[in-house]
Amino acid sequence: MSGLVGRLKERPLESLPAAFSFWLRHAETKATMSAMHRLEELVDYYVQRLSGPEAENAWHSLVEEGPAALTYLLNFFASTKDKELQIRLIQIVCQYRSEKAIPFLEKQLHHPVPEIWKTALDGLVMIGTKTSLELLAAASLKAPAERREWIQEAMQQIHEGLDG
Repeated sequence: MSGLVGRLKERPLESLPAAFSFWLRHAETKATMSAMHRLEELVDYYVQRLSGPEAENAWHSLVEEGPAALTYLLNFFASTKDKELQIRLIQIVCQYRSEKAIPFLEKQLHHPVPEIWKTALDGLVMIGTKTSLELLAAASLKAPAERREWIQEAMQQIHEGLDG
């Protein structure tokens, strides 16, 4: 980085006068907040296009944003009653393979719409961690009979992934 800002950033914050130190922290915070706001707008833009002729491009764009977009996707999921959109949002969340998504996916295991809980189950298999496995073991004990077989198969797939 060149110029005054670059030279200031190269020095430890403690060595700078308080005003400069504050200004640098403030500038970095503003940049971070601005980036977060842009990400939220970007996610909003693509979620609106998940239905229609641009759906495939929107889906891939949201997947490419990665786990940083997770919070915004979960907010959209909670705010819509459109089951097809909810399924697409879960599919995108699953592609992140992020452990941060596990509580959300666990909650969806109890959803009354089969496509939603099955998609969440697929996501837990994709994440494939011990945490996912433990969660599914607990869910299996409480699950209705028609879901138990699906959950046990998912657990087997995670076991194979962990052992392999």
